[in-house]
Amino acid sequence: CTLTAIGHDKFGDLIGFSSAHCGGPGAPVAAEGAENLGQVGTMVAGNDGLDYAVIKFDPAKVNPVNNVNGFAINGIGPDPVFGQVACKQGRTTGNSCGVT
Repeated sequence: CTLTAIGHDKFGDLIGFSSAHCGGPGAPVAAEGAENLGQVGTMVAGNDGLDYAVIKFDPAKVNPVNNVNGFAINGIGPDPVFGQVACKQGRTTGNSCGVT
């Protein structure tokens, strides 16, 4: 599953967001291309209705970055409005933009 964002929560834990259908609370998380690290995190919460899951990462194994191949995450913006263009960068789908 795709990791959407990663950062520190108000408790200082390193967390990230993914899809709920990727596993439920307690599910182990590994990183593609870094199988030698073994488990890098654990899903700790999720919501099937909104299809999101929260992953708590091991900070000894995961270094968060905000720029991947020129695609930068600089913060959290306002909620998109109908008709606004939003972009994403995916491992399989690459960079694409579309109307919300």
